[in-house]
Amino acid sequence: MTKVRVCSVCGQRLDEGERRCPYCGGRPRGSHGWAWAILFCVLAGIGSGAAWWWAERNAKGNGQVTVTDEFAAAARRYTALQPFSEGLAAVRGQNGKWGYMDLRGREVIAPAYDHAAPFTAGVAQVKSGRHINYIDTAGMQVPGMRRRALPRVDRGYRVFTVDGAVPMMGIADSTGAIVVDALYDSLTYVSQGLAVAVVRYDSLPGTPDLEAALADPLPTLDDNDLDRPVYYATDSAITARMVRRELYGYVDMTGRSTFAAGTVDRAARQRQLMHRWRMRNDTLRRLDDERLRRIEARRQQTLRDSLDAVLDAYL
Repeated sequence: MTKVRVCSVCGQRLDEGERRCPYCGGRPRGSHGWAWAILFCVLAGIGSGAAWWWAERNAKGNGQVTVTDEFAAAARRYTALQPFSEGLAAVRGQNGKWGYMDLRGREVIAPAYDHAAPFTAGVAQVKSGRHINYIDTAGMQVPGMRRRALPRVDRGYRVFTVDGAVPMMGIADSTGAIVVDALYDSLTYVSQGLAVAVVRYDSLPGTPDLEAALADPLPTLDDNDLDRPVYYATDSAITARMVRRELYGYVDMTGRSTFAAGTVDRAARQRQLMHRWRMRNDTLRRLDDERLRRIEARRQQTLRDSLDAVLDAYL
């Protein structure tokens, strides 16, 4: 029995061999419809996947990754941090070695390397002693040489600097609006919505309270009591006793950071105190130099007076 062929559009019966309906131009019913349906499903799946990938990329590029309390507590366990790349960031542990943590603060690769680079295309370069290797995101060694690529940077942000006694850095978006205030000594580029912030300050362990020292009035020079020295710290003594502290943390594009509460404010106050203490120390040094100059001038004047007295006696 011959199968009746009809138009898929108007239902008109078609003769054998007719590929188009002579009335409406439609194709015969059942001719490759399944292929078109499969092609439509494939294209729809590709489009949905591309839309999801683009949305995820824009979400990360626009600073949608934010700092949580759990992530902040995890980041404070490490002594140094690097920017995120492909969901992982190199971190330096208390043992001085480098490993990797993810965006949830979980340590996915234990610190065991002397140096560690960001992940690119699922591979990161690590160094142990003189040996350079490449590992995947699971920490397994990948054979063969690889070319180091630069991690992807969120182009919608830029780091700016505010000049002052100590230049400070912040982050602004593409419109120029400030998203991270200029509170940090150093900021890296933004990657996956996070930037590495560094807070630096100097301290002198074992010294009296700097605020109390700054409150003491400066000494005055008395020409009748120039033998009393003006005490100040020499540059070598300051350098030998000074401890430079460097704290690392992450900051998101809402301005929230992983630093403990009050850390940035205390560091800023310590920097101001050290700056004022150095200025006071320089003033004390200039006073002592002036004291020595007056002593020398008085000695020269005494010699001239003695010489004049001798000349007057013999002339």
